[in-house]
Amino acid sequence: LLSRAFCRMANLDGSGRRVVIKDSKQVPHVFGMFVFDDMMFWSDWTNRGLLFAHKMRGDNVSMLVGTVMPPYSVKVFHGAVQKPGPNVCEATKCEHLCVPKHDGSGSKCLCADGFKMREDGSCSAECAKHEFLCPRPDQKYDFACNTSSFTAAVFLHSH
Repeated sequence: LLSRAFCRMANLDGSGRRVVIKDSKQVPHVFGMFVFDDMMFWSDWTNRGLLFAHKMRGDNVSMLVGTVMPPYSVKVFHGAVQKPGPNVCEATKCEHLCVPKHDGSGSKCLCADGFKMREDGSCSAECAKHEFLCPRPDQKYDFACNTSSFTAAVFLHSH
């Protein structure tokens, strides 16, 4: 089976079409694409990752990050394309995550997956029924041991 995967570019009116990347191994199954500055970024289901290259020359194709599952859309967040605004999390001291409130009235703290919020606002590891917590007072982490499959997870936190 001959693959004809490639990446083309064109002017906004459709004229000036040309191939930017012609090696089908570099773009076998592109799903999402985003162009920013001189670079193009795309998700690829076969390569299972986010890749990038120069938008005009298509050279130096590189993997930005590999993924376990096929990635979908691509978004690039950069100060040059973001509207300026206040950082509602700047003054909030959250142990894990700080997120803006939906009504715009500030921010709130959340705990990462596998943790629950204590009354004092700190996060503590929350073990499943088949796990138990091995506290390590000399370290800045708790160690959760899975008794059924002998696997372990380390929950990082600050004191």
